[in-house]
Amino acid sequence: MKVTILKKTIKEGVSPRTGNEYKIRGLFVKFTDSKIYDKIVSKLKKDGASIDQIERFCKPNEYKGEVNYAFGLNCSKFTFERVQSFGELDALIDFKLNDSGFINAKIAIKDRVEQVLEYIEPTESAEEVVEGWATKTKAPTPASKSESESDLETESTKTEVIPPMPIPTPGEVEDELPF
Repeated sequence: MKVTILKKTIKEGVSPRTGNEYKIRGLFVKFTDSKIYDKIVSKLKKDGASIDQIERFCKPNEYKGEVNYAFGLNCSKFTFERVQSFGELDALIDFKLNDSGFINAKIAIKDRVEQVLEYIEPTESAEEVVEGWATKTKAPTPASKSESESDLETESTKTEVIPPMPIPTPGEVEDELPF
């Protein structure tokens, strides 16, 4: 299934039921093919999901005359770190209804390999390409990577020790005040 990545999210917390900590890495994705949506709906209905549950998970929305279907897609840390927003992802996705009545979508895993068939990085749009500044002076040339890295290391290791200030007694403070 081909989807467009809209947003990357990390949800952390502690399960109130079990007390275990969790960290869910997910992608918020969209697709536009209504036939695929119909297949997802029929599969989830076979699994026992109601139309309300399905619409909470993924329902059609119209934007600029085009119908989109968006949902949250769970993925591994490996995939999460390698994809970017607005990239195109083609993967085998499992849609399951859990015991609590929630629908989860997850990239399928087979033999410890996530089933991502293709990933196309996002292309820069004309709005994102910047070639200069609107100043009267010319923009400075960027520093080389090695110079900027060494500056960062030097700045980050400098620490200044500030001696603790003595705490005055109430009588001393009043005597030193100018009024």
